[in-house]
Amino acid sequence: MIRLSPPAKGGVIGIILFFLSGPASHGQTDTSEALYRLEKLGVLYCDFGQDHPAEETRTGDRLDFRVGPNGHFYFINYDAGRLYRFGPGGKFLRSVPVGSSLSHFRTGFGIGPEGDILILDGGQGFLHRFDAALDLLGKSPLQNGGELERVYDFAAVSWGKFLIIGESRPNFWKLEPAGKYFSLKPAGEGSAARYLSLSEMSGSRLLATDGLGRLKILDRYGNLLKAWPAEKGAEVAVIGEKVFVFYRTRKEMALLDSTGVFLLNWKMTELDPELEKNVQFQVAQDKIYFLLAAPWRIAVFRLVSSESDTVTAGGGMRE
Repeated sequence: MIRLSPPAKGGVIGIILFFLSGPASHGQTDTSEALYRLEKLGVLYCDFGQDHPAEETRTGDRLDFRVGPNGHFYFINYDAGRLYRFGPGGKFLRSVPVGSSLSHFRTGFGIGPEGDILILDGGQGFLHRFDAALDLLGKSPLQNGGELERVYDFAAVSWGKFLIIGESRPNFWKLEPAGKYFSLKPAGEGSAARYLSLSEMSGSRLLATDGLGRLKILDRYGNLLKAWPAEKGAEVAVIGEKVFVFYRTRKEMALLDSTGVFLLNWKMTELDPELEKNVQFQVAQDKIYFLLAAPWRIAVFRLVSSESDTVTAGGGMRE
């Protein structure tokens, strides 16, 4: 188990603390530090076996990964147009083709609330849907798919919509079934700056950042509810009832509550020296998964509350 060091002072986190902490939140740091900690569960090696992608595909423009609600890992290799599934312990289970190749810049990769795997191929104009075992559920054409000059983010939400962040104006779209097709339509008021790190919060709300470095909460239609200053290039994700904030500088991360109140922050190297070189991260329930720079290795942490043992139901890593 890794104990947290006291929150760092100054820097980007200090700026966020200044803006997000009102008078009532000052002095909470010691209490928060006693209530929450990050527990390292281990490092998994995902063994691709003979289906091993080339080593140069391990970084973000050629390879992405997601974590399903079943605890399984899903990788997409854009160059090969192939989807991979691994068990919770990192054991290779299956791979299936999605196409001859995919454009990373025009492809969305997501997991639905029920665990379905979703591949939005904006280049060819199709939405591929697989179940958690990677059996194909459908390949549906997109109407107005040519509007997607580039796909920055893609999310499936519990109210039955696929939400897309694109290059074009407006840059916030919804994808809805229309007979045999899926129809692409503008959603909400949009933004002058594109949204990033789109994820669902409780109460049919959305969490995102924008290209100007602001943290935002949107309603289900994409309309802005609240915004805070943050660092340009920040990534965010929802963990339990909290908001987990991770910085692409790979130096720091912070924990905020769902109203934006600062709780804790950590330097990446204080948790694990390898985390400074991580390529990507994903959050699922109470766990945080870091894809490390060394190929196919995933460091797993769990956010733990001293009062309730874990922030959400779920226990340790399943093998």
